[in-house]
Amino acid sequence: KQRLSGDTSPSTEELKLALTWNRVDIARSELFTGDIQWKSDDLEDFMTDALVNNKPQFVHLFIENGLNILDYLTFGQLEELYRSISDSSLAYTLLVARLISYWLFSLLQRLTKVWKEGTAYRNHRCPHPWAALFIWAVLQNRREMFSICVFHSQTTESVLSALSGCKLLRELSKLERETETKYSMKELARKFENYAHDVFSQCYQSSESRSFVLLRKKSAIWGGATCLKMAMEADARYFFSHDGVQSLLSQIWWGDMNRSTEVWKLILTLFIPPLCYTNLISFRSIPQGKDIEWLYFWYAPVTAFVGNVLMYFLFLVLFAYVLLLDFKPPPPTGPSTPELGLYFWVFTIVCEEIREVGADGKNIFEKDVWHKCDLIAIILFLIVRLHITFMLGRAALCLDYMAFTIRLLHIFAIHKHLGPKIIIVGKMMKDVFFFLFFLGVWLMAYGVANQALMYTYDTSADRILRRVFYRPYLHIFGQIPVEEIDSGYVWNADCTDNTTLVDEGMEPCRNPHHNWLVVILLVVYLLVTNILLMNLLIAMFRYHTFSKVQERSDTHWKFQRFNVIVEYHSRPCLAPPFITSYTFLYNAFICNVSSISQQFTDIC
Repeated sequence: KQRLSGDTSPSTEELKLALTWNRVDIARSELFTGDIQWKSDDLEDFMTDALVNNKPQFVHLFIENGLNILDYLTFGQLEELYRSISDSSLAYTLLVARLISYWLFSLLQRLTKVWKEGTAYRNHRCPHPWAALFIWAVLQNRREMFSICVFHSQTTESVLSALSGCKLLRELSKLERETETKYSMKELARKFENYAHDVFSQCYQSSESRSFVLLRKKSAIWGGATCLKMAMEADARYFFSHDGVQSLLSQIWWGDMNRSTEVWKLILTLFIPPLCYTNLISFRSIPQGKDIEWLYFWYAPVTAFVGNVLMYFLFLVLFAYVLLLDFKPPPPTGPSTPELGLYFWVFTIVCEEIREVGADGKNIFEKDVWHKCDLIAIILFLIVRLHITFMLGRAALCLDYMAFTIRLLHIFAIHKHLGPKIIIVGKMMKDVFFFLFFLGVWLMAYGVANQALMYTYDTSADRILRRVFYRPYLHIFGQIPVEEIDSGYVWNADCTDNTTLVDEGMEPCRNPHHNWLVVILLVVYLLVTNILLMNLLIAMFRYHTFSKVQERSDTHWKFQRFNVIVEYHSRPCLAPPFITSYTFLYNAFICNVSSISQQFTDIC
């Protein structure tokens, strides 16, 4: 074949044909051998064609042979790429919905801005072209294309880019309706997570200290996010299971204290703070002064965790004491001094909850189920203070104590063996709801039929509800009133067949005519519930929930551990009810030592 180096027009036509036929081998061997001097401007239209028509090998070829991605990808060019998205794709639907929402809320402001600035922004360079192309490719689920983008992006952002792709794909999979595409996105997200894990593993083997910097470094490309934050948002549990990530988390958890410090030493120092100036607490580095030792101890997340756990136990003890022994009616009889102390304690808990909402936003209740438990407990406690009867308030306070006590399970998330069990219990609760649907259908069918066969006339709503729902439920656990159900036994109940007396509330007599059918229904009901449904529930627990979580218990625990560390890293060192004095101490002492404060800010 003849090579034309002087006139590029024939070569341009040949490249257009090769691109149309998707023959990157011909283009590489015939047109990009070095004989033709391709300019970046000559390849821009071909680059757009390759991107739009999903030809990643040509994209790679053009970048290798002189196309300047910084000059190519302007905001105007990026708009053209997004306009090329198919109107039947999920990305197109999301973009249209986003644009409609945006225009409805800021139409006048946007029009004013367009009139003033025109379209000059279209000629501006995109500051992070590979990240922009990466997102564009991920939104369309183009595997090879965003692999090319990751390959050509900066190596320092490879881990974060992979985690970002994992996050995007998992969110898109929740919105995708087609099963095959949904599965493809989930599988691809898992591969991105594995890629981030493998790349970070190489970094960790090369340099432990630099890998720690990589995890906590904020990226300008990804909006100031860090690898830890992006991994948390992407639910990248396998990435968190890496030894390097766990080593950094342990370092953050203990602060400047040695990791070998026993828990009893922490507890003793919490009750006797001057002990931190002794050799009881050892540090990784020699503190420069006694005040620094004080800050090293109180600023560690593990100190905040132990302090909160101890004070929470005391709070539950006080709550139980007030509820059982010292909950008095309104003035002048009450409230008592312990009850007033309980009210103040709950007030400080509310203050801490408000602080967390202010720091993390309202989505804190969507991410963490324990904050929902806190919200329920606080609402129940506020109901007690409304102008309701004393006994109703006492009942609400009993439910409130249950909510606060269940919240105690949160502290076991940090434990290696108990943490995964909490996840198992949570997933089992979902299985129970499905089981209750089957049980409820069968229980109602039996309860209504049994009540209608045994009693021909009964107008008491209380008795009907008890015998239709409550009594069949007790049958499952062996509580069967044989004397009442089986007419072969003598039933010594004061009953009547007089409908007038029954309307007045007297117990109706049982109907013995269809007693044989009642007994048969009881046998069938117990057979289905105690054998069939109960074994179904056990099988769901054993094979559907327990086995799955147990196989990855270590991975689940490490991810839970990260959430606990993040929570207590941002919490004040003093637990309720002393949290009100934290602001004064922080402003008076801690803020004056900026070097110490800076060490522990922004874990992710």
